[in-house]
Amino acid sequence: MSTDTAAAAVETRIGTIGIEATEAGVRRVRLPGEGRTPVAGHGDGRAAENVSTAAAQLAEYAGGEREQFEVTLDWEGVEPMHRRVLETLRELAPYGTTVTYGELGQRAGVEDPRDVGVFM
Repeated sequence: MSTDTAAAAVETRIGTIGIEATEAGVRRVRLPGEGRTPVAGHGDGRAAENVSTAAAQLAEYAGGEREQFEVTLDWEGVEPMHRRVLETLRELAPYGTTVTYGELGQRAGVEDPRDVGVFM
């Protein structure tokens, strides 16, 4: 179980995006309006490195300078089916492409497209 945590807030054109990370990787990204934004500066060690890397890459993405993220994710607590859908999405629909819930579900082995929508 990951105990060391860190947080950062990135200002973008759409508002403040919060990032939370553990020593295992990025655990959560909060879009504007999605609840409490984490207070930056908490954490140290590997968690702080993970959140710093993610924040820098997110700022580049928001500025139109990056199309792909190169961060480690902390999957602790994510159900296997949910993870399979997200990993399939990453493989199936890179930057600039779209995919329907039905197609994504079919590729990830999820029968009901509504379940895919819940995971998204």
